[in-house]
Amino acid sequence: MLNKNVVAPSPAEKNKKRTYRFMIVDQEVAEVQEKQDLNTKLEAFAWFARIKADIEQLKEVMWLYDSRITTTTNYDYVFSYVGKLVNDSPANFLKLVQDPHKDSKLLLMRAVKSGSLVLSKEKTYQFLDGKDIGATVPAIKWLEDPDNFAIVERLKEQSGYDS
Repeated sequence: MLNKNVVAPSPAEKNKKRTYRFMIVDQEVAEVQEKQDLNTKLEAFAWFARIKADIEQLKEVMWLYDSRITTTTNYDYVFSYVGKLVNDSPANFLKLVQDPHKDSKLLLMRAVKSGSLVLSKEKTYQFLDGKDIGATVPAIKWLEDPDNFAIVERLKEQSGYDS
């Protein structure tokens, strides 16, 4: 008979009670999870190896991860920061670099930084003439709409973004 105050029913639940001292582990499930985690980490390091020499791509990862950096941030700092992200959170790193909307998100960030777009108090993106393209998700949809191609190209030019 198991003491429910001392034995956690699974590894996922082991931190839910301070009284748990032991846990029940299904070895087969644990091995599958370990293999998935290792594959994720290997894939993240493979991506990191592809971009490690390009400071601009490393900075993009930092911007997408919501880190505040300047254009003068040195390579060693950027490299170690992204390397730590890859090591500590490979799944989040992969989510950033494989995001299908990565270029649109970067364009929004650069456009705000360059002053081509304004981020309002309501967290919506607006052109300088006051035209509102919405919060992040609607703004991304607006940027990716083929009807807005000419405006988006002009925005890229103004913000110095060449995706």
